[in-house]
Amino acid sequence: MGGSDLGSFHTLSPGPYRPEDQMKVQTDTHRCIGAGMCALTVPEVFDQNEEDGTVLLLDAEPPPERQAAVQRAERLCPSGAISVLLSE
Repeated sequence: MGGSDLGSFHTLSPGPYRPEDQMKVQTDTHRCIGAGMCALTVPEVFDQNEEDGTVLLLDAEPPPERQAAVQRAERLCPSGAISVLLSE
């Protein structure tokens, strides 16, 4: 994961997101095993590197209509390479 400024963002709790919250997504390519569940679940937000299959983050701040699918992708990731954060 890169050293980004998360400001008032916090780790997402297991509960449902609130549409008024802004979501930030982070990925860890060192942890990624290239299973591709993220890209299959939300291709608008995730893709895979053609060389090694690791995750490529296409949209670090997905719109509200994609947030539930992003949460699902985070849960489905077998290596835990996806982190979802919400603003307060």
